[in-house]
Amino acid sequence: MQIAELISIGDELTCGKILDTNQQWLSRHLTDLGVRVLYHSTVGDEISSIVDALRIATNRANLVFCSGGLGPTADDLTRQAIAELLDVPLIQNAEMLETIRAMFKRRGREMPESNGIQACLPQGGVFIPNPHGTAPGIEVKTASGAMIFAFPGVPAEMKEMWNQTVQQRVCDLTETQSVIKIRTIHTFGQGESRIETMLPHLIDRDHYPRVGITADEATVTLRIVAEEETEEMCDAVIEPVAKLIGETLGDLVYGENEQTLADVVCEKLRKERKTLATLEWGTGGLLARTLTVSKSADGCFLGGVTVQSGEMLARLTGVSPDLDAENHDIENLVAVLALQWREQLSADQSLVIGPYPGNDPDQDDASVVWVGTATKDDVHDDTHGNVRVASFPYAGHPALIDIMTVKRALNFLRLA
Repeated sequence: MQIAELISIGDELTCGKILDTNQQWLSRHLTDLGVRVLYHSTVGDEISSIVDALRIATNRANLVFCSGGLGPTADDLTRQAIAELLDVPLIQNAEMLETIRAMFKRRGREMPESNGIQACLPQGGVFIPNPHGTAPGIEVKTASGAMIFAFPGVPAEMKEMWNQTVQQRVCDLTETQSVIKIRTIHTFGQGESRIETMLPHLIDRDHYPRVGITADEATVTLRIVAEEETEEMCDAVIEPVAKLIGETLGDLVYGENEQTLADVVCEKLRKERKTLATLEWGTGGLLARTLTVSKSADGCFLGGVTVQSGEMLARLTGVSPDLDAENHDIENLVAVLALQWREQLSADQSLVIGPYPGNDPDQDDASVVWVGTATKDDVHDDTHGNVRVASFPYAGHPALIDIMTVKRALNFLRLA
């Protein structure tokens, strides 16, 4: 099996100004090709540090993928570092220079002389074409036999270069015929430790297929990994484990692979041919944003509004929090809003998130957030007619309160 190391290069990464997403993306795609990614490194814009990182990587990995440092400025040092590692000169390629110059001309600009460095290549290397950028990549083989692939740091350019050129090169270099397949199962409603106790021995290190567990913003994900000769053999190994997880966890499981809670809710609405409108007080528009970016939102999510005051709420819906407070509690307010908002927007269903504790002086219970949903055709209790309401703890890290509340609201709607 090929072993890979990924190196991200740039001061903007080491000082935390930019989040590195290239390594995550490349790791996923390399794993899908049967390459085992064992190392991730990040290094700043110092040539000696980049050379050291490359030397370590090429001594312990067959395939080394770099991103960043291929621009035209003085701090773009990746090509020079590769040349120093190999102890070879940088040679300017006349054909590549004209390609870069022509790209500037098409954009109505004259190429600055500094961009000429992007046409330089360590002796013995080859360029990786970059269709929409001025920085071609570099492919080169070291004396130890390790292959280095260097990309520019721009994610869109890196992905296009991978898809058009590098992916096939990696396939050609991969000696093993085995296939690694990963199936991810997403859950919501219980913590990581509770999920693990519900699946005894399944997450043991010696279990095959291997099952990993991770938690991210209250979503607990199980990754089932199998390595076999064919995809079909991987599926045969993974399926019984996935079935066991589903049977054991039940409604805690909401989706697989790339599905989000918003995707699942929207897919359910589309299947039932229903539309959804949202109103949120506590979460500042995050619910509407989460639904909007879902790949399944078209045709079912009509839109949503955000309020920050009772005055604005009354203007939009005709429902006054002060008047409703006479009916004793915030639960009634959310129920009335869910019904009123669905009717006002002529939606099949509404989803309302009430104010956070401290936002409403008449709220009796300062430790919960109320959510509500109303539908056209289902009657569920005598108090609120076709409305369901529920409360959730107002607890957790302050940075995650909005995300937690939105996920709880979506999960509430999923199970309603």
